[in-house]
Amino acid sequence: MDDRKLVVQMIAYIEHNLVKPLDAEKMALQSGYSLNRLRQKFFNIMGDTPSGYLRKRRLTEAAKEILAGRKILDVCLKYGYNSQDNFTTAFRSYFGVPPKGLYTIDSKYKRFISKLREEFSIMEIANLKQPPLNTTLMGCIKGAADYFDLDLSAPMLYGLSGHAFLINIHKELCPSSPYVWDHKTFYSLLSRLGITLIDSNCFNKETPEAERQAADAKLKRHLDDGNLCMLTFLEHQLFSGYDENGYLFLQPWNCQAGVEIPSLTFNTWDQCLDKEGWVMFDLLKKTQPEGDLSENIRRALQFALELYKSPEVYEEEGYRIGHGAYTNWIEFIKKNGGTNHGHWWNGMVWSECREFAAAFFQEFKEMEEGKKYATLCDSLSETYTQIASRLGAAKEKELDDKKKISLLAESAELERKAEAGLTELASLL
Repeated sequence: MDDRKLVVQMIAYIEHNLVKPLDAEKMALQSGYSLNRLRQKFFNIMGDTPSGYLRKRRLTEAAKEILAGRKILDVCLKYGYNSQDNFTTAFRSYFGVPPKGLYTIDSKYKRFISKLREEFSIMEIANLKQPPLNTTLMGCIKGAADYFDLDLSAPMLYGLSGHAFLINIHKELCPSSPYVWDHKTFYSLLSRLGITLIDSNCFNKETPEAERQAADAKLKRHLDDGNLCMLTFLEHQLFSGYDENGYLFLQPWNCQAGVEIPSLTFNTWDQCLDKEGWVMFDLLKKTQPEGDLSENIRRALQFALELYKSPEVYEEEGYRIGHGAYTNWIEFIKKNGGTNHGHWWNGMVWSECREFAAAFFQEFKEMEEGKKYATLCDSLSETYTQIASRLGAAKEKELDDKKKISLLAESAELERKAEAGLTELASLL
């Protein structure tokens, strides 16, 4: 890890634990360096040791609280001093006056102390990447899995989360179809893999300023504690950290699509609210994985079958999931043609999902748990490959509408074949 980024993370940890004992061993363990090596790296960047930095920051904050009228003894205890004498000695050594002396010092010096640096405000997440998948939600999930060292391939994440088997189409064939559906079971399956959604908040232009400030503080703490946050807006993007002005985001397509956001200003969130009037933040945390592979595959297949058999559980108004998605898609093209952006984008996303479904069954077949289902896995993989191929071809705007409809109808029939295969495999697991 870059030494500057390492020190930034250490400072962020210290700043959010100013009134707690410094757990240097924990910082060393998380960094992968010995305690002595970590101290040296910190000193090389900051010109001070971690404990020296912490002592000065505590004294600075203590001085501000005394100037604000808080009792000296209360401040002394808050910042870890077991006696007022020890606090006075340290305070005098740093500021040149005892704590009580703050009441009588020159007003210019008072203003200087009151404006001493606030909480450290730069944080970067090292070694975090978001692969440029069309399904940006899964790009974020793959980035999180890699960051959390979960050793899960993209096909496994698509399959075990059930996203590989999802297809959702709005009656107006709008490009929002990949995003607007009930994610509850999806996140439940992810939690079994070690990625847990612990909170999700949506805000709009009417959100009070105090609520926005509280959300900013919560997001910062979550990031500083080594967790991840995901922006849910026109696309899904992982937070890469924050600076003095606002949050920074990974841009998997390097802003070539025009829907990625490089940054979001604290409190105002104007890059989202001024553009669409809403923004959503999802907080992710690494948790202990549950169950063995066979059990998790069985649960994922149950979800996949629910998407086929009981789609209404996951549908939002105007959208249809599973077999009904093809009905919406074909009916729209018959009435309006298939040249809009929504047609192309849905083809991009859902063909990608089917490609990963095919790869998922190939990976499962090669594992010890899947070897006895090799023939069935091969059949499912081939079926989803055929669906992916047809959806990929149908998405092209220049293609004749009759050909598009024919390809979609063939895909719909193949989905029924896939459903039968999934039912058989689920019964055997």
